[in-house]
Amino acid sequence: MRNQVILFLLFVPALSFANPKDLGALKLESQKAREELAKEKSFEKISKKLKDFEASINATIKDYEKANPKEGDANEEKVVKFSYRFEPLFALTRTKPDKTTCEKTRGRIEFEDLSGKEEDAPLSENAEEALKWLPLLCE
Repeated sequence: MRNQVILFLLFVPALSFANPKDLGALKLESQKAREELAKEKSFEKISKKLKDFEASINATIKDYEKANPKEGDANEEKVVKFSYRFEPLFALTRTKPDKTTCEKTRGRIEFEDLSGKEEDAPLSENAEEALKWLPLLCE
């Protein structure tokens, strides 16, 4: 009995740390949210869904930091880079953007993604996913 209690106490902390979401899970979450909002016209509902997605990304990053507080791994780096592409969109959730703001946001996402790449390099999948949110926010 005593050995069982000791084993239980050793394994419970290890089981309490769930694996953080990976990049694929976050992309899937983004796609599902966009699909749910495809016919939505209310800026408030769209921005709330995007804010919820932002909270999910931030929670995932915190989970990675808890799991490996000294130095992040490759999965954490991918998630952080993914979140960077969405930063301009998160800023749009405060007030309904006008056409100029939407164009500037598109330009910022593209510029930041292509910085340091060759001139004719394609956009990353992260930037493409972020850009798919713009029509929802800017209609």
